Amino acid sequence: MIDNILDEEFSPVREFIYMYHRMGLDMMYEKPVEARLAIEESLTLLQDVYRSRPDPFMHFLQVILDAKSDEFVNIFQGSLDDEKRRVMAILNQIDPTHTDKYRTILSPTQ
Repeated sequence: MIDNILDEEFSPVREFIYMYHRMGLDMMYEKPVEARLAIEESLTLLQDVYRSRPDPFMHFLQVILDAKSDEFVNIFQGSLDDEKRRVMAILNQIDPTHTDKYRTILSPTQ
């Protein structure tokens, strides 16, 4: 895990963490549309890492996805259909273990 965190190849994952929290979650109350877009953009950083190294034993990436999967669902359930589809495509590619959970993003919000 430490090797993954310090590896330069995983620097986009570290950038994701900053962007997700600072540009996404911290802005969610004031500017929810812009915050969701920033989070979607940050997910593309994870996608880039996954594409360059589609290894199921990337512990750093898997820990993040396990920790954030519920948050992703809560954030994107209320978004527009196009945004939902784009995010679903990314999440299903990089985190197939939570595909069933991510399907709830497409469910209508209550």
